[in-house]
Amino acid sequence: MERRLPAGPQAAAQALDLLEEACRAWGVADRARFQLELALDEAVSNIVRHAYGGGPGEIGLRLGRIEGDVWIELWDEGPAFDPTDAPAPRLEGALADRADGGMGIHLMRRVVDELQYRREGSRNILRMVKRSAIP
Repeated sequence: MERRLPAGPQAAAQALDLLEEACRAWGVADRARFQLELALDEAVSNIVRHAYGGGPGEIGLRLGRIEGDVWIELWDEGPAFDPTDAPAPRLEGALADRADGGMGIHLMRRVVDELQYRREGSRNILRMVKRSAIP
């Protein structure tokens, strides 16, 4: 399943609708579906906010499965950014003393089994894999 979405305020909702449709068709377990939804929502929101700065742009979305695994691939044409290279956020201490940001990527790392990044030409490509999502 593949779609192109305008990078605007409705992008995450549109992406989640497509994921929900695929998960129903493939028989994805409820917990795995919820985790994929969290990761996808965070990734698309980051693209809209950071890659395009809330301005116009396009997000490519591909969904697939290999046996019991489900994968999501997103692409954008924003500045190069490798989320797999981002440092883990500091979770200790008072909230006021912590640096802003980084929690979304941390969440994505926690709920999917693989987070891969590559740059092809002008595109950032992020691939997320949830293993054994389909019983």
